[in-house]
Amino acid sequence: MAKILFVDDEPDIGVLVTKILEEDGHEVRWVFSAQECYGMMDDYCPDLVIMDIFMPGENGVEAARWIKERYPHIPVLMFSIMYSTRDIEEAMQISGADDFLGKPFDRAELLERVEKLTKR
Repeated sequence: MAKILFVDDEPDIGVLVTKILEEDGHEVRWVFSAQECYGMMDDYCPDLVIMDIFMPGENGVEAARWIKERYPHIPVLMFSIMYSTRDIEEAMQISGADDFLGKPFDRAELLERVEKLTKR
């Protein structure tokens, strides 16, 4: 299965998403910030990055843009409670992310999007 780098500062969400993905056979590394994510990219070489938008320090939009500029072949799934269609479209355009999943999320939808993004 896929190597996934999950970036989210919320412990409850992090534990849940990590558990769901690992139960589906994926290898997951979970970090709490954009800075930690940057440090993992070369060493871990993920197949997919799942990135929360709202985090302390550098936000997920900036971090996703950084990833896409340096690793354009690695898909980024933005992950957030943001639900305004306009805000989502703007975040996707600025970041260059490949897809968006809202919180709260459905387990099946998360796994479906991970499958889609890792089977390119």
